[in-house]
Amino acid sequence: MYKRICKFLNISLVFVIVVCSFKIINTDYKIEAYTIPDLLRVGLNTIEDSYSLSSDSGLSYGYYEGGSYKELGTVAKNTTIYIRKDAYFYNGTNLPVMYTSESSVPAGKNKYGPFRIQIGGDYGSFEDAKKAVSDISSKYKVVCYTALSGGKWKVCTGDYTSASNAESAITNLKKTDDKNTYSVIKQSSSALVIQDTSYNTLLYFEPGDKKFTVKPSEADLPLIKLGTKYYRGYLEFRRFSGRDITVINTLGFDEYLYGVLPTEVSAGWNLSEVFKAQAVTARNFAYVNYRASKHSEYDFNVCSTSCCQNYGGYSSEYKVTSDAVNATKGELLLYKGSPASIYYSASNGGYTEATQNVWSATIDYYKTAPDEYDPKDYMLYTMTAAEASDTLKAKGHDVGDLQSIEIISRSESGRVLEMKITGTKGSKTITKSSTRGAFGLRNQMFSVRTDTVYTMIDGELTDTVLGYLNGSKYETVFIDDGTYTLQKIPTDGIEKHNGYYYEKVVIKNQNDKIYFDVYGNGHGVGMSQLGAKKMAELGKTYKEIMSFYYPGTTIG
Repeated sequence: MYKRICKFLNISLVFVIVVCSFKIINTDYKIEAYTIPDLLRVGLNTIEDSYSLSSDSGLSYGYYEGGSYKELGTVAKNTTIYIRKDAYFYNGTNLPVMYTSESSVPAGKNKYGPFRIQIGGDYGSFEDAKKAVSDISSKYKVVCYTALSGGKWKVCTGDYTSASNAESAITNLKKTDDKNTYSVIKQSSSALVIQDTSYNTLLYFEPGDKKFTVKPSEADLPLIKLGTKYYRGYLEFRRFSGRDITVINTLGFDEYLYGVLPTEVSAGWNLSEVFKAQAVTARNFAYVNYRASKHSEYDFNVCSTSCCQNYGGYSSEYKVTSDAVNATKGELLLYKGSPASIYYSASNGGYTEATQNVWSATIDYYKTAPDEYDPKDYMLYTMTAAEASDTLKAKGHDVGDLQSIEIISRSESGRVLEMKITGTKGSKTITKSSTRGAFGLRNQMFSVRTDTVYTMIDGELTDTVLGYLNGSKYETVFIDDGTYTLQKIPTDGIEKHNGYYYEKVVIKNQNDKIYFDVYGNGHGVGMSQLGAKKMAELGKTYKEIMSFYYPGTTIG
């Protein structure tokens, strides 16, 4: 009886910084006129049914229409308001809480619904409606507010939970005032409701072409607190079809970069040349995404996630990284006179990678080449075969119960170019960056092994068994239970590409463990942030760093 010990190399994967679908830009290299815009519209990674806002300077709320801002109301310094969608809510501790069933509302909570009563007719302007609110409140002691509905300004009262409750309230209102007309306004999928912390409605707003906006009241205190984070500039609140409230932060281009750098590189490194290199790459990345209009469907230029770049607003800013943005103001990385499409990752595993080996298009200034400065950041992923089967299915690769994983080809760097997975429902071949995505891994630079235990035929390690396992003879150790542990199976025992094997792992049952050994943290295209850190520690300038990682480019 034998236990075969197979030597294997720990081969890592790289974290993919950019998560949403890739669109490789700027492959024709035509010189273009470019201008960095003054303002950038950033879609925040928070799509909620309600928000809280305040500011040390106080707030102004209103809307933009045709490039002009119209103020509808103000909020005192350090006073909170709520913005929620038109739906069913109750009074929460720090925020309105939406509910779908009245039975789920805790005892003692007040309920607010999407039905309101219009008092009187429509008004020609907000000012006219606002004056009517004052007159009706004073004369009839009715709590009411201005409302924009169907493109018309109105006076409304109430946040009723049903149309019948609103109709009952109309009966009572007529006892006090039988001269006005009353009608029920039903729920709107586009409307916003603005309330104070006592849940009094300040404004009901169906935007239409108008963009509901909140600004700081004072220019010298230009910050808005949204939830627990602070933001420069101003915030728009939008309702898009099938979504909760989308928040768009409009601010200066470099102010946006202030909030990007500390989320993409550690301010604690305190290496100004790294920060400058990151500032230029971040500016390029933002500009190219701005130019590509990748989020035009939702009326913003970039998002706040790794799909574009991680952005944390003013709350994420550090002076040392903001200084790097200022020190490189206006600088972009150019290739043949045009802004380059910039990609970077935390660690490339010791090898930069060509774009065509990760995605599809070829970009001349991205090459497969050794990186002596990268620390080859390592991570081990462990999962059972059953977990791997479930992950494959969730990622759109349902081959049933996983039976084998075969690495068919790799790039010069060792990244997997082609992988075949086989299960009880058949086989599927997966290529390039999709190979790491199939198992939820951080990169396609990985090797795979398993702890599968096989029973020997007649207690002997025969050539037939070795052939079945796609292996070759190694030193063996006797054990007493008639089994041996298979840790890695090189197809032919011959090393390929810097110590990597073209390997195949055979899985015996769904409880077997599978190990993915990886180096790096990112897609490996372009600058390695950890490599740039090492270069800066060795005295390299940010221009030398960028020349190393983006050969053939210039800073302009």
